[in-house]
Parts: sequence; structure tokens; C-alpha cells
Amino acid sequence: MVFQRALWDRFLTKNLAPAWPCPSCRKGSLQLRKDTLIFHETADSKRAHGEDWWDPEHIDLVFTCWLRCSLSSCQQDVAVSGVGGIEEYYVHDENGEPDINYDEYFYPVFVRPMPDIFNIPHKCPKEIAKQLRAAFALFWQDQAAAAGRVRVALEALMDHLNVIARSRVARSKC
Repeated sequence: MVFQRALWDRFLTKNLAPAWPCPSCRKGSLQLRKDTLIFHETADSKRAHGEDWWDPEHIDLVFTCWLRCSLSSCQQDVAVSGVGGIEEYYVHDENGEPDINYDEYFYPVFVRPMPDIFNIPHKCPKEIAKQLRAAFALFWQDQAAAAGRVRVALEALMDHLNVIARSRVARSKC
């Protein structure tokens, strides 16, 4: 699996999920399980409907759904929850007149078990792989915290390779 940045920026719809890699077999891709996506408008969003500035694009949604590995030999299920909204788009009727339509879109905040965002080599030390997977799990929830976990993984890699950090070298010269 090669890192594909665009794959991790995509949203879900009522009929389709991004083809994220399976977190279990790492060979199949995750697919939206039919009829599992459930969404509701938030209470604050509902209250805003009466405001002068309101239009459908101000709707805030929360959702849950299930994804499943495409390989029949795996069938790993993955729980997803997050936030969404409404997007306006135009379709032209038979007379060429624009007709406004709306579609829901959904962005994950929680995915469990989380797929690997990039390949972790099989020979990677367990502690480093553990920290990288912890970073992946935080990817949508808190990107600063995810970056912190990547930093911890890099420190573990440096320890594994017996690399002395520059700050340690500078302190030892004092």
C-alpha cells in the first residue's frame, strides 16, 4: 500500500465510503455496509432554522455507520462516527433550467479499528508500530495529538537505532 493523501481527505455519502485499507488483513478495502449509515441533525442546528441567515448549508449532522472489508475471507467490520452537513448542487432539467438539489456528506471523527494510513513494515519494532497506530487512531479526532504520537514513534526509532539526539550531545559537552 502506497500512501495516498487524497484517500484520507475524502468524505462519506449515503451510498459510498472511501476505499480505505482493511485494518485487519491489509489487503482488502473497506466498503459501506448497506443500510447502516444513520444520521441526525444536531439540536443547535435545528434551532437555527428560524434565523434570517439560515439556509440548508448551515445544517450540522452527526452520524454513525459500519464499513466491512471487501474480502470474503476477512469480513472485518469497522465502526465509524462523525459529523456532516448538506451540500448544494445544481442539476439542469430537460429545458436547461437549473434545479437546486442537496446531498448529505459525512466526515469521520472516530474509526475503530483504524486502518493504517501508510504501510508499517513487518520488521518494524513493536513499540514504533504501536505508537504509529496510536497516531493513526487520533488522525480525525485531534491532529496535534496524532503528531505528538508520531514524534514519540520517531524517538522510539532513534532509540532503536542508537541515535543520540543533538540536545543530548550538546548537554554532554557542557
